[in-house]
Parts: sequence; C-alpha cells; structure tokens
Amino acid sequence: MGRLYEVARSVRHMERCLRLEPCRRPILSSLQRLHRLILTKRASTMPTTLPLFPLNTVLFPGMPLPLRVFEERYLRMLEAHRDADPIFGVVLIKSGRESGSIPEVYLTGTAVSLASDRHRMSKRGNIVVTGGSRFRIHDLDWSREYGLASIEYVNEPAPDPSEIEGVLHETKDLLRRYVRGITRLTGRRFDHVRLPVDPVACSWELAARLPLHSRERQSLLEQPLTADRLKALRYTLRRELALLYGAGAAGLAMNHPGGSFTLN
Repeated sequence: MGRLYEVARSVRHMERCLRLEPCRRPILSSLQRLHRLILTKRASTMPTTLPLFPLNTVLFPGMPLPLRVFEERYLRMLEAHRDADPIFGVVLIKSGRESGSIPEVYLTGTAVSLASDRHRMSKRGNIVVTGGSRFRIHDLDWSREYGLASIEYVNEPAPDPSEIEGVLHETKDLLRRYVRGITRLTGRRFDHVRLPVDPVACSWELAARLPLHSRERQSLLEQPLTADRLKALRYTLRRELALLYGAGAAGLAMNHPGGSFTLN
C-alpha cells in the first residue's frame, strides 16, 4: 500500500508538469491511464471500513480540498487514522449540521488522502486532502461519535473513446464559451483553463469548476459512467449559458475549488 501511494504521488507530479507542455500530451494521456490503474489496484487492497467526515460540500476524485478541523471528535479521528491511506471519506450532509450533531449523509462519497507529507499533520487541524476513489456506504456506526462506515469502492470502467469523443469535445467547447461570457459580464480575468487529456479526469475537473448546488454536484458524483457524467455536464453548461446570455446571471466558481478553507 505504501509503495503504491508513493508511485501514485509521483505519477500525479509528472502529470502536473506535462500539462504545461502540449506537445507531450500523448505521454500525459498514458500517465493518466497508469494513474487510474494504480487507483484501481489500490482500491482492491483498501479497507472496507472508513471513517467519515461529513461536509456541506462535495469533493470529486482528483480534486484538492483544504480543511480546518476543530471538533474534538474529528481531531481524534485524524489522530487514530493518521497513518491510513485513505485517511477518511468525505460525504455530503443530507440533513443536519457539520458540527455538534450526527447528520444524515448521502451514501456515495469520496475517499481522501493527505496531499502533503502523510506522516505530518498540523496540530491545529489544518490539512489539505485530495479526492481518490468513490465509495458507497452499506452500514454506518456512530458509536465513536464520528461515523465509521462499511463501504464498497466504486470502480469505474474505462470509457469507450468512440462513445465519448463527441460529447467530450462539445462539453469542453461549452466551458470555453461560458468562461468568455463570465469574463465579459464581470470584467474578471480567469486563469487559462487547462483541462486534462484523460476523459475521466477531465469530467471531474469540469464538474469541480462549475458553480453548482451541492445536490447537483452530488448527482454528478453518483453518475456511474464517464459518458453519463459528461452528458449531464453538457446539459448543465447549456443551461448556464442560457442563463448567462439571457438574464446575465451566473456563478463564479471557475478557478480551482481548493482555493479557500472549508470550516468544519
């Protein structure tokens, strides 16, 4: 497990470097496929129980999330599982609050790993995690005050290129049009949107960048196939473009969602 973790980190680092060099996209695509294979292998050896961190947000695979943890029960959870990978699972709250209660949660979530040195953690509970494999909850035990779930990991099959090529191209084009519209409407400049070559990673990046309600983000997380997720994103972007050009109304979540702390 530890060796697979280090290999996965190295592959992610190479991906980030190669994204800056378009001429090396074939190499990048191969690395991203390798990363998915590593994640699948890790999923087959990962534990079937996972502590949960319920939030009022949805975390997608591959996306970073800064967290400020202050509740004693979750600080105990981090200490008890600090050497585990994944360290916990992020799930969206269906009803209840992030702190001071036992909330009802959605049954599909995202397992996370510490994005920095996995053996070090801020004593004040300031950490950064990265989304990994999705999971479904079968049973949930709150006897430790934090939730400990019996889970099943979701292994997404590789998409058929002939099935997704058209919808992937159209969805990327819709996003570019949306960014141009937001820029004209607000006068705000956005970083150039670099999307992954790999269609699975691209679908999660697109989902993370759009200004969606948490329930809509949860619906995207629960989509079993990349093709279905891309079709849902295409529909959403068409709707947002209609709102943007018809009523001048739009959200601004175009930069990376990990730019601000979530208070828990």
